[in-house]
Amino acid sequence: FGVHGLSIEIATEFPFESGLGGSGAVAIALIGAIYSALNHQIPPAKQFPGLIRTAHNLEDSLFGNTGMQDQAAAL
Repeated sequence: FGVHGLSIEIATEFPFESGLGGSGAVAIALIGAIYSALNHQIPPAKQFPGLIRTAHNLEDSLFGNTGMQDQAAAL
């Protein structure tokens, strides 16, 4: 995204590794927020497949062997 010097802290009582899709929802929300801040608009629907892939790739690089269904459902 070309964003530097940004720090984001997330606090939740959502159980880690519960299998409920929370990390996919957080990834989509953060990517959407960054996109909106940089472009001064919400992502258009035609960008949704790319947002899902980006969120999945980021999460998969952190946790490995993840599916794309959580990001798609969150979007």
